[in-house]
Amino acid sequence: MINWEKKFNEQLTWTAELRDRLYEKAEFSHRKNLLELGCRTGELLKEIGIKYNLNLFGIDKDKNKIEYASANLEKNLIDAKLITMDILNNNFEDNFFDVVITSCYFLWEMEFNYILTEIHRILKHNGVFLILGEPDFGGIIEYPDTGLKKELYNSLKNAGADPEIGRKIPQYFSDKFRPVEHFCSSFPWIPSVNRTSLINDLDLYIKKLNTKKFNSVLIIQSIESNKYFLFIPIFGYYLKKI
Repeated sequence: MINWEKKFNEQLTWTAELRDRLYEKAEFSHRKNLLELGCRTGELLKEIGIKYNLNLFGIDKDKNKIEYASANLEKNLIDAKLITMDILNNNFEDNFFDVVITSCYFLWEMEFNYILTEIHRILKHNGVFLILGEPDFGGIIEYPDTGLKKELYNSLKNAGADPEIGRKIPQYFSDKFRPVEHFCSSFPWIPSVNRTSLINDLDLYIKKLNTKKFNSVLIIQSIESNKYFLFIPIFGYYLKKI
């Protein structure tokens, strides 16, 4: 399976400007309590903690990730309360948080309706819910077609993820949240601009995917001849509690 944690941290660098705009639009400087679901490496909380004076909370079901994130934040002098916890079995008070954020979280979570119910419960009136990025691997555009899209899709599905979650999210929040903004934060990958990243990702794919299911040689040839194109849509949503 692919090292999605490494890719997650890399993706954060691509969309930093977008997040800064959303933080300002959501008036983070006037908020008090913020929770990240699936805080993983702690990078998002670190970014926010450097820029804003918020009470930061993070939860993750994986104890090892909580330990990693805690060390990461402590090293960077960011104060946050991190808890090994499932949002479906939490003890947060009603109407406690001003902001809840997620990134690449629902890709791995199947209990969408129940999770949104809990987020709605713990958010204050007019509280902000930022879904900062959910990929849609069913919407990949690759040229030339090497079979990579199908193998990525199947690899995720076999691992228990929903590869098309990005496009499905809006159907779930209509009765609990009001959409303020929605966006696609992706950009096309082309060798003349992203050659190093493409090569690094290809190395990861070769190690983690079934190389019999896609043509890695054709990818290399296409990158070298400057003819490769890869686009993975990543959808995001700025929501307010109804």
